Amino acid sequence: LRGLGPDASLTLFNGHRVAFDAAGQGIDISAIPLAAIERLDVVADGASALYGSDAVAGVANVILRRKVDGVVTSARLGAATDGGAFTQQYSIVTGPSWGSGGFMVAADYQHATGITARQRSYTSNLPADATLIPAQRQVSMVLAGRQKISDSATFEIDGHYMHRSTSRCMAYVVSASCYGQGSVVSSTVDSWSVSPSLRIELTSDWIGKLIGTYSKSDTSVATRFFVGGTQTALARPNYVNELKSIEFGAEGPLFALPGGDARLALGGGYRTNRLRTDSR
Repeated sequence: LRGLGPDASLTLFNGHRVAFDAAGQGIDISAIPLAAIERLDVVADGASALYGSDAVAGVANVILRRKVDGVVTSARLGAATDGGAFTQQYSIVTGPSWGSGGFMVAADYQHATGITARQRSYTSNLPADATLIPAQRQVSMVLAGRQKISDSATFEIDGHYMHRSTSRCMAYVVSASCYGQGSVVSSTVDSWSVSPSLRIELTSDWIGKLIGTYSKSDTSVATRFFVGGTQTALARPNYVNELKSIEFGAEGPLFALPGGDARLALGGGYRTNRLRTDSR
């Protein structure tokens, strides 16, 4: 938002936060399959007074589907005319519903081959196997459900899981392969979250909500360095982001006015964000 970068825009899933990605303060939005999204609510103005410094540019709230009629599937294939970038994506979303609740589950698989210097005429001066756009493989899943447990109480739960792997060949000199004089960088990301909540109708007009979230993102990078065709070093940094939070709140009308009810919202919460790094 506003070109300020991912660390200045807050991304929420169904109104709650998830763990940051790798060493930055951004959220990996690709962890949510498009088939699982009902809509996207965006606050395009600064909202740091309510959400904190990570909402300086605004807030985007990804609203997940709670109900699906039948089974929805999709497939997409694409490629570049000059070679490489062959992309395939398959997704499915379904979920039964009943009188007192229901749930939605979505799964998505994506695989894209890379683009190398040999496949483009304008990079003929680079080593043939140098990576222009890396290959990538990703699997993601989302669950969102609700169940009414009494006339005044409803239980809801959201969760997601994502695994992504990618690799890149980086040559240091134009006359040699990355396996001769360069490096090969491979990375994997595993992220997941679970967020149960309880919604209670305190009176006919007031509603209370209690929500908890646990989320984790684990990024592992392996960089192999080559000199003269021999591997000389191996760096394996690891970044683990972890988020824990619990929030409670209530909102409802105070008194009637000619233009509508005057309403009040109040609440509180506790949140911890932790980044653990291991450079080897």
